[in-house]
Amino acid sequence: MLKYARIYLHLFGSDNKNELIINKEQMIIRHSMPDGGNAVHHYEFAEKSELGCLFLNKMKDCLEADGWNDKQDFNEPAFTKYLYKLEAEYEDGKIVKHHGIFDQTHIPEKPFKDFIDSIKLAINDYNFGDIVGLAGFTSALKPGNH
Repeated sequence: MLKYARIYLHLFGSDNKNELIINKEQMIIRHSMPDGGNAVHHYEFAEKSELGCLFLNKMKDCLEADGWNDKQDFNEPAFTKYLYKLEAEYEDGKIVKHHGIFDQTHIPEKPFKDFIDSIKLAINDYNFGDIVGLAGFTSALKPGNH
């Protein structure tokens, strides 16, 4: 079992940065905003939730798959490339690191997509609460509206 996984992604030659951190208790997704700030999504999993373990197991499957290529072989213009750094720690203390070009020829395609798809399914179930959703805000009729 993994203790945590951290993926740092940035566009080559740019300040555009992204980060994903997952452990059993939480997931943090951070990405650069055009104004120079950051948007941070912090998900805390309930004590009985299995989501953190699910994500970590998917990443473990990915780390143990064939197809990692940490070489940075630029065959296309550098400005089209995202570069990544990945670090994960197993519960026994073993640390695994990968880095390089963020694409399917450098990272095992299917296991990595399975990992990301599991995260996307989970975060699509979350929302940003009643304030942003305007819960109840439009329920009252203004005078003259029927």
